[in-house]
Formats: sequence, C-alpha cells, structure tokens
Amino acid sequence: MDSVFEMVKLITFMMFISSAGGQVWIAFLDIVGHFSQGLEQYRPAPVQDKYSRIVVLFGLIVWYLNTNEFTLVFGDWV
Repeated sequence: MDSVFEMVKLITFMMFISSAGGQVWIAFLDIVGHFSQGLEQYRPAPVQDKYSRIVVLFGLIVWYLNTNEFTLVFGDWV
C-alpha cells in the first residue's frame, strides 16, 4: 500500500511541476505580449489554464502533506 501511495505522490508531483511550468509560460506570454504578438499563437486555451491552476493548487496541498507537518494534519493513524 505504501508503494501505491508513493506512486500517487510522484504522479501528482509531476503534474504539479508541468502545470507550474505552464503558469510560468502564461505569465511570460503576458509580459512579452505588451511588446510582441508573435508568441500569442502558443498561448494555451482558457480551459487548459483553468485546469492547470487547479492542478497547481492540488500539487501544493500534496507537497504540504509530504513535509514534516504530515503528522500534525493526519496524526498517527495514517
């Protein structure tokens, strides 16, 4: 069971990293968009941006639970 839990954490972490990278890309496009419109064709669709933000929040929650505060949240029953 521990290996399944670790695999879920790994997959969530990979989704978090890719979504955080997507948010950085969108911020970069927002900054560069004031100077050039050439990169606008590479902007993600709004629905992709919304789900990317949700995954970033979910990843931050999992990251928090993976730190030392894990026992403070769940106690000893996990």
